[in-house]
Amino acid sequence: MIITAKAVGLDKVLQRLNDAVVRAAIDAARDQTLSVTAKDSVEAIKSQFGKTGRFTPLAALTTGIKGNSSPLVDSGAVKDAVTSKPVKPDLVWVGVPRYGSSRKAHWIRAMPVFQAAVQIHEGKSIRVTDKMREMFKLLYLVQKGEVDSSSLTGRAAELWRRSAGRVDWRPLGPGKRRIKIPKRPYILWALNKSGLKRKARVNFRTAVRTHLVDAFK
Repeated sequence: MIITAKAVGLDKVLQRLNDAVVRAAIDAARDQTLSVTAKDSVEAIKSQFGKTGRFTPLAALTTGIKGNSSPLVDSGAVKDAVTSKPVKPDLVWVGVPRYGSSRKAHWIRAMPVFQAAVQIHEGKSIRVTDKMREMFKLLYLVQKGEVDSSSLTGRAAELWRRSAGRVDWRPLGPGKRRIKIPKRPYILWALNKSGLKRKARVNFRTAVRTHLVDAFK
């Protein structure tokens, strides 16, 4: 007499068991792959900072103020803020957070960094105000020696200090109505152009095989 698994009703039990093992292996591989990919994504995004040639070059005025020609680097606060956070079992958020670890305690500190990150990534068109015109004219007069630099305050004093003689300050012309900051989509570039998707697929397949082998040892 030949006894089969099907004959004694084990076939369905074994199938469900195999399905559960496979599902568990897939879930474990997914979690592992997302964790690795999130780390790789943060590193890929941060690697864009300090590079030139990939994004729209800085204007001469901005380069003079900063003292370097890297489109994404100033104080380093945006780069340092890039991080990742699990949201759901199959979803990990990557980017610059709007708030710090405590929304109430850190929003004042975190928001300017978030706003700078968005401005760099998406670009911005800034309307030239009368105060801006006055400030540029004042910096021009300081440069000419007609106004003492010690009289500068606020943003004007900061720009004069940072530019350190590298900028040829001029009054804004009457036709200058907006200052445009071009898009420099460092996050999208890193996620779409750095091979992360291909690497994630390879990592996932490898992780699935590893977890299945471990399950049936």
